[in-house]
Amino acid sequence: QFPSGNTGVNVGSEADPFVISLENACSESSLKTLGGLQTCHSKCQTHLCCFTTDSKLADQNCSGRIPAGCSAYEPCKKLVVPPAGTELVASPTALSTREETEKRVYDACYFG
Repeated sequence: QFPSGNTGVNVGSEADPFVISLENACSESSLKTLGGLQTCHSKCQTHLCCFTTDSKLADQNCSGRIPAGCSAYEPCKKLVVPPAGTELVASPTALSTREETEKRVYDACYFG
């Protein structure tokens, strides 16, 4: 399930270019802009199931089924669980709780 056959693991001392691309697209500075959020989401949408923490969506969590894939997509976790002290793009529809954020991300990814 990796683009171009990438496995998402480091080879030798060089990091996998695919993982580096995800790290750049989903960096804290990138996630502070709408364009950055969109870029990160477009690269991550197929693996957001790896980071579902909402107990109501536990059956949707795929981290046990595709652990190598989830490991490679670790930078995407910031879309669902932002690093402590990081605020995502502020907007009139800013979300008030982590659970609400996770639900909206899930809904947007799976229901358009």
